Amino acid sequence: MQFKNILIIGLGLIGGSFAKHLKKKSAQIEILAYDNNIKSLKEALNEKIIDKIFDFNNKMHKIDLIIIATPLSQYHEIFNQINLINCKPLIIDFGSVKNFNFDNIPSNFVGCHPIAGSHNYGYKNSNYDIFTNKKIIICQKHDELMNFFKNIDLHPIFLDSKNHDKIYALISHLPQFISFMLHELSPQEIDPTYEKIFRLKDSEHSNWQDIFTFNNNNIEHYYYKFFENLEQNLYIIENSNYSKIINKSLSLCEKFNITNNSLDWIFFKNNFSLLFFRFIIIISYLEIIDIEKYHEFCGTGFTDFISLISIIRKNSVNISQLISQHKVEINNLFLKIS
Repeated sequence: MQFKNILIIGLGLIGGSFAKHLKKKSAQIEILAYDNNIKSLKEALNEKIIDKIFDFNNKMHKIDLIIIATPLSQYHEIFNQINLINCKPLIIDFGSVKNFNFDNIPSNFVGCHPIAGSHNYGYKNSNYDIFTNKKIIICQKHDELMNFFKNIDLHPIFLDSKNHDKIYALISHLPQFISFMLHELSPQEIDPTYEKIFRLKDSEHSNWQDIFTFNNNNIEHYYYKFFENLEQNLYIIENSNYSKIINKSLSLCEKFNITNNSLDWIFFKNNFSLLFFRFIIIISYLEIIDIEKYHEFCGTGFTDFISLISIIRKNSVNISQLISQHKVEINNLFLKIS
């Protein structure tokens, strides 16, 4: 099967970025798009990123491949519309949860998940670089699809749906959940060297709410493990065993190759309680045993989220002194989330 006519349903950040990547890598493919945002469709058409705006009422469209790039809550209705199309193209999706149980999933559906993204959203923020040299998960073995992705310089990996959802609950969904949880416990003004560390808190809530709902059991399982670790680490601080925390963080920096030498120490010092509390949260998260096992599947969101603890490398002595001064404040922050 040659994918010469591709329909992208959902022309937001991911759908728009994939259209731009596809147009750059294979200009001869005809790209059609459907989205509720007419402005985005017209903009993409004017930019020659898409070739046509798709109309479900038009029975004459020829489609070889359909890509769903919408929030998960829209899948059921989209499947209803797709099932009315006369031709029978291959159907894939780019969602972050795979083990869903809709009653109308087409027989020719294959779940996929590109390890690509951004905290930004909407077609206006789409960029072909988002897909440059990225991995993409395929949850059902399909040779033609594997070859298609390879031909446009993506790196396909097979992973069944159940394991996919367990792995990404830990390395993607839980860091995002924690970032939302800490939104109000973050400095009001972020130093430029810390922007990537805090970027997840600005992600689009509605898309992530779908993910949290559909993958709730897996996220909850790992959240309990994280919270147990957090309680233990705060107990260590309460007992003034600061060297143990510092040694843990140095060990984790080595294990996960965490290096971000650009972080501004003055900003960290001036916002110590908030930033050190986040520091402890990252340690507690990284102590979940399964993370090391799944590390190969991590994306940039994971890397940015954990990079704060790299500040320990040059400042361990100063941090010990500051913990002692701010111990009560740090414990009060914990009470706000417990």
